[in-house]
Amino acid sequence: SLLVGLRELAQRHQVPLQLAQAGTMWGFFFSARPVEDFVSAAASDVERWKRFATAMLAQGVYLAPSPFEGAFWSSAHRPADVRATLRAADAALAEC
Repeated sequence: SLLVGLRELAQRHQVPLQLAQAGTMWGFFFSARPVEDFVSAAASDVERWKRFATAMLAQGVYLAPSPFEGAFWSSAHRPADVRATLRAADAALAEC
């Protein structure tokens, strides 16, 4: 899955990453500490998020315009989309 792959890539690149999922909604923060509320979310590395999101966008992967917004799965997302997103994330994590 995408979240498992993102977690593995972050570990490989030694980038602290927190992921959360509820049903088809998911999100992430660049932080070594669990993100449980707005205070801990605001303490995450927003500058790294900006670099990551910009690198993803350059590769054609569109993320929400803020680290404080959720993302959503849909039936339109196919395994090939997940693989392409993980390839883009691998490159983006290497940059940020």
